Order: sequence, then C-alpha cells, then structure tokens
Amino acid sequence: MFFSISSHIEAFETFSSAIQEVDETAIVTKSPSLFCVACDILICQDCLFTDHHHHKYKFIHEIAEETKNMIRGLLSEVRLTDIIITKGRQRVLQATELHYDTQKELKNKKYSCEKLSNMISFRLFTFHKSCREYILT
Repeated sequence: MFFSISSHIEAFETFSSAIQEVDETAIVTKSPSLFCVACDILICQDCLFTDHHHHKYKFIHEIAEETKNMIRGLLSEVRLTDIIITKGRQRVLQATELHYDTQKELKNKKYSCEKLSNMISFRLFTFHKSCREYILT
C-alpha cells in the first residue's frame, strides 16, 4: 500500500519499520487500518494523529462494505441495462421479421395485381376484338 511517510519519519517508533521511499510515497510494512477520505489513501493510526489529524477518516472495513454496496448497485444497473437491451433486440428482431413478412406479402400482392391486370388487359383486348368483328359483320 502506498501512503504518506512524513509522519513516520517524525515518529520514533516507526524508524524500525521497513520503509522504502518512492517519490513522495512509501511502502510501509505496518498495516494501514484507516482510510483518509480527504486524501483518498490508506493510512495507519500514526498517520491519523500527524499528517491527517484534521481529515475525515473511515475504518477499512467500512470502506470495504461501502465499496461492496456500490459495486452491487452498479451490477444491478448493468443487469437492468442488459435486460432492457435484450428486450430492445427482441423488438428489433420482431419488427424486422414483420417488415420482411410485410415485404413478402406486398410482393405477392403486387404479383397477383400484375397477373390480374394482364388477365383484364387480355380479356379487354379479346372483347374489343369481338366487338369489331361483330360490327364488321
């Protein structure tokens, strides 16, 4: 865990702790048990009384529980979104099938209309021919 070392440098009892400096943070073997809300980092109890004494803090188990609840809430939202998307896809598929069926039905009706129109044209031609023959005779 990375957190501030300035308070550990000032405190005598932490000089025996293994501290490795990494820029302005350190890896401390002493387990942090608190979370500084203001700095958004894990801190130990020594740091709470020095560098972070005016900051709000929470215990790690509280942060863990809050994080679990937040993740559960986000997971619920993702599941709900998945359900909505799945239903949307089903509706799109149904609309596509309906559109396809409608297009197919329209083609069939167009074919029937063309066939009927050709038949009417042929009968009209035949009738017209018959009328001419009748008039000429």
